[in-house]
Amino acid sequence: MRLPKHLKKILTATMIIFSLLFTVSFAKAKDVVVIRVGEYEGKPGKRTERLIDWNKPLYPLTPLGELMEYNINKPIAIRIVNELRKINPDLEVVLQDTTSSEEDLNAAGRLALNKFGDRLRVYFSVHTNACEAKDANGYMFITGGNATWSDNKLADNLSEAMANNPYVRQRNNMYNANYIGELNVVDNFNTIAVLGEFGFFTNDKDLDNLTKDEYIDYIARNVANEISSLLNKIDKNKK
Repeated sequence: MRLPKHLKKILTATMIIFSLLFTVSFAKAKDVVVIRVGEYEGKPGKRTERLIDWNKPLYPLTPLGELMEYNINKPIAIRIVNELRKINPDLEVVLQDTTSSEEDLNAAGRLALNKFGDRLRVYFSVHTNACEAKDANGYMFITGGNATWSDNKLADNLSEAMANNPYVRQRNNMYNANYIGELNVVDNFNTIAVLGEFGFFTNDKDLDNLTKDEYIDYIARNVANEISSLLNKIDKNKK
């Protein structure tokens, strides 16, 4: 029995739809990397002296002419997200933009973990440092109180990858820092959790470099490459 042409078309279309639905339903969900903008908009993490002559539109000032850490961290975090999406499309890369005081260090990590569960492979928080001593400078990486080998390995790899940069000097990393709440919340054997401090915005030289696209691009390339590389090595060793 030969089917009419219109029925053949309907049957063919139905089979294609069912095939696509079957493929989608069994497709493996992507692993997730969360890049967090450290601090939140308006939080006191700021350069306290008035910067009346500061004229770099990338970083808006408070009405008092103060520079907020959040405004430095955000463009760095965005650049990392874009770079990681470009070099590893197999990952779902999410920007976590913490916009209120209710989403503090602990809550931010918990939100990510609750949303993505076991798919959350890396939680990386972008920060810049501050100190009353104006000569304090340099970048460093920090892991949480329950840090695993993978956490410390990513911190080490990042520190080494950026060691010869011409912008901001290398400082010693901090491992197993119990006060870093967000890392302690996220920290488990499935998630790599690291916090990056990319310079002191209270230091004039560091701050000048933190405003440069060259340094922001340098950070983004190295963070994206090291995250992707470490995940690939871990997954390869599992096979």
